[in-house]
Amino acid sequence: MRIFGKRGDEIRSVEDWFAKAPPKQGARHWKDYRSAKELAKSWFRTANAAPPDEFLLFLRRLFPAGEVVLTDGFPECVVALDDFGGEQRNTDLVVLGTAGPQKLAISFEAKADEPFGDQLVGKYYDRRRTVPGSNLPARIDALSQALFNTDLDPPDQVPALPTSPRYSGSAHLGEATRC
Repeated sequence: MRIFGKRGDEIRSVEDWFAKAPPKQGARHWKDYRSAKELAKSWFRTANAAPPDEFLLFLRRLFPAGEVVLTDGFPECVVALDDFGGEQRNTDLVVLGTAGPQKLAISFEAKADEPFGDQLVGKYYDRRRTVPGSNLPARIDALSQALFNTDLDPPDQVPALPTSPRYSGSAHLGEATRC
C-alpha cells in the first residue's frame, strides 16, 4: 500500500503526511487526538503505510469471497460532487483497491473529537431550503437521483442517516479515482 501527497509524491510517515497533505486548517488541526493526525497515525502504526487491522477485518467480512487488496491512498483529496459553484467535497482520505474482481474506492471522514452530525437529511434539507442562494437542496436532489433513482419530495423518504456520512459516501461513488 502506498499513500500519496497532493503533488503525487509518496508519503512515508506521519510527519510526511503533514508535510505533503496537510489538513485544510494546517497546523491548527494537526494535533494529537484531533482527526487528521489520528487518521495518519492509524495508517502508519508500523514503518510502512498499511490499513488499520480493524478496517481490513471489516472489509474481509464484507467481501468474504474475494481477496482484499488496498493499493493507493490520497489524504485531503478534493472530490468534485457536482457542477455548482463553491467548494467541493474535501475528504480526509480516499483509498483505492480491489476485492477479488471488484474495484474499491473508499472514502474516510475521520472523527476523533467531533460528532458526525446530528441532522437527518430531511431536516437539514428543509433548514437549508430557507437560506437564499443555497445549492444544498439541489445537491441533495441530484444525489438522491444518482443513488436512489428518485426525487426527494418529501426529503424524509431517504433512510435516516446522519448528513455527513451520506453526503461523503455519495460524493465518492463517481469521483474517488480523480485525486
